[in-house]
Amino acid sequence: MEKRSLSGTRVRERRMQMGLKQAELAQMAGISPSYLNLIEHNRRRIAGKLLGALASALDVPSEALSQGADARLLSDLRDAAQSVKGATANLARAEELAGKFPGWASVIAAQHRTIVDMDQQVNALVDRFSQDPFLFETLHEILTTVTSIRSTASLLAEPEDLTDVWRKRFSDNLSSDSQRLSEAGAALSKYVEADLQRQATAYTPQEEFNQALTDHGLRFAGLEDGTQTPGAAVEQGFGRLSPSAKIIALAHCQRYARDVDLMPTAQADALLAAHGPNPMAWGQAAPVAASVVLRRIAARADAAQVGFWSCDSTGTALIRALPPGFIAPRPQSACFDWPLFTALRAPSQAVTGQITLDALPWATEVSRQSRVFDATAWCEPVGASGLAGIAQFESTMILVRDGNA
Repeated sequence: MEKRSLSGTRVRERRMQMGLKQAELAQMAGISPSYLNLIEHNRRRIAGKLLGALASALDVPSEALSQGADARLLSDLRDAAQSVKGATANLARAEELAGKFPGWASVIAAQHRTIVDMDQQVNALVDRFSQDPFLFETLHEILTTVTSIRSTASLLAEPEDLTDVWRKRFSDNLSSDSQRLSEAGAALSKYVEADLQRQATAYTPQEEFNQALTDHGLRFAGLEDGTQTPGAAVEQGFGRLSPSAKIIALAHCQRYARDVDLMPTAQADALLAAHGPNPMAWGQAAPVAASVVLRRIAARADAAQVGFWSCDSTGTALIRALPPGFIAPRPQSACFDWPLFTALRAPSQAVTGQITLDALPWATEVSRQSRVFDATAWCEPVGASGLAGIAQFESTMILVRDGNA
């Protein structure tokens, strides 16, 4: 079923949420109750002034009625169906599910995101165990010592008589191994506690905003259609952030609004339909800065296929909204040959490449999705430059999942 054919269902759902009667909403929109009844049963299409009148009466953006569930919700529903081996869900009816049962659709999507997040956390921990020498050696020491203790204990438990010399020797070994195990466990506990403390103290306003943006998604409907100011978008989406993080959020929303002015929603969607998330094709068709092209692709494309990553001139991450299957490394083990960082050494030049993340044999069905990504990065100066100040640089990269992987 097409998105627009469910506009009436969305009108009815929103009206019921607001506790309005059909007659009340019909009067507010300037139509008859009988005509509104036909609309709500998807027997009449709505567009133009009538769409605007209904959206205004229901206090929602017009696209919430005409387009329905946002791309991220639909993407999560489709990913949830595809991640279950042997599932027979009809992917074409994801929009219908979201339109008729928005609450249940959100629950399914939220549970799927939780599963994906947990899956990525497990794989990230496994990656860390393989990359951190201390953790690897300590765990190896613990496993070796436990094996030795078990072997010695089994010998002492044998019914055959042991001489006092051998019994004392085995008992000494058992005592020594127990001491080693205790010391290794204490060292591991101390290391993990120190690491958690470092993570807690390193939670900066930038990281706070980045986590909130990941939860919110890169698209801001109110800024796209002009129904919200950047300040209003911050209060709606990031009202619980600290004051310092809100300042970062406001700067982000202000830049987003400027990007929309440079490349309106209709133009961006037309380019996406014609070329897909291909930044080179977009750049040739739209006379705007390359960084604007990358940000608009990230904002309008399917979040399940396209990710976004930006950093400052030191390589410190500013925004990381990564596609499913892309597990970002820890900062100390990041690959500085990736286009994001290579672009810092070549400002104002497009840097492309393919990032391949090795498949993990222990990964679940969710994380065995494509782990090959086409990357395009661009670096440009931001802020003061010239004799008035030292130029700062920002590198921007989009990650597009390779559909052939």
